[in-house]
Amino acid sequence: MVTEMNIIGIHILDFQKYGCPHCGYRSGSFMVGMDGSTTFECCECEKTSVLLGEGIEISSIGFGDPPVYPTRKKHPLHGIPAHGNADVKPPKGGEFYDILGTIGEKIECGCYICGQENMLHDCISGFVRTRESGKRVLNLFEVGKAFLDYSPKRPDRTEVKIGACDKHQRNLTELHRLIRQGNTITKEKIYASMIAKR
Repeated sequence: MVTEMNIIGIHILDFQKYGCPHCGYRSGSFMVGMDGSTTFECCECEKTSVLLGEGIEISSIGFGDPPVYPTRKKHPLHGIPAHGNADVKPPKGGEFYDILGTIGEKIECGCYICGQENMLHDCISGFVRTRESGKRVLNLFEVGKAFLDYSPKRPDRTEVKIGACDKHQRNLTELHRLIRQGNTITKEKIYASMIAKR
């Protein structure tokens, strides 16, 4: 049963300072917005809250049946800065890269082997720790051969996508396999995948 205690209503500016009212994490999904109220689903604790704009005391979005309209409360973690992923590197070098699923999503990017551009290519996608670590992953490739997917609303869910043309699917499959060993990406793994037999 949904109660006002389940769905905490906080001021949007408090969210920007202190993060999710349940756990303090700064990243998540902004699901529904209406009349100064926006629902937020946290990526870490997966709980929902409602963010209220300036002058809004009661959510215009109801939850449950019959609907409950949360009122604005003081942020439960007031004074504790929002937290996110630390920008750390693997002890053996490279960057952390948590692969998402399998090869298959098609994006418009250059093939990381031959650089073929302006076409939809199969890609692998993975989370990096931060935007900065994502930029470092891009620097492992030639310009245009990997793609950074970053949103300021989800800074701890930054992705790097790496594509390959049809001719180089075997290489992409090998890179996928190598990255899964330790969930890291390095220049050595990229090179090893590039020279894999076709």
